[in-house]
Amino acid sequence: MNDEKKEFSALKVLAGIIMVIFLLGGLTLIFTPDDLFARVFNRFASILNTQQWMLSSPMSTIVFKTAGAFLLMWSFMLFKLAQNPVKNAVIATASGVGFLILSAVTVSHFFSQEVTSVIPTYIIAMRVLITAIVGLLFLIWTPKQ
Repeated sequence: MNDEKKEFSALKVLAGIIMVIFLLGGLTLIFTPDDLFARVFNRFASILNTQQWMLSSPMSTIVFKTAGAFLLMWSFMLFKLAQNPVKNAVIATASGVGFLILSAVTVSHFFSQEVTSVIPTYIIAMRVLITAIVGLLFLIWTPKQ
């Protein structure tokens, strides 16, 4: 039993870190006032010397609240994974595949003129790299039964 704890400690740490990030992000997305998102994104755009592009609208509110609920759901699943990695190995596999899909979708931003005019390509590249690495770590550290 002690060997099993040592074997999956890296997966537990990774799941715990991502769980806390998703928990804080989900709660922030759900409980933050709507116009604050537009102000933060436009401030970030002004720091990067790009055009300000976000307006607060009911549609953006719906998207942010839904994304917050999705992050809370994923946070709970990662909590269960950190408790018992062997029993919940499918969560690690699904998280790894989910991060790799997110990375692949982000690659398509390189070919979108609208996105590259607003977000610098090095930020897109860093997002692709980070999500791909996290996805591969989940897949590598998944318990094999």
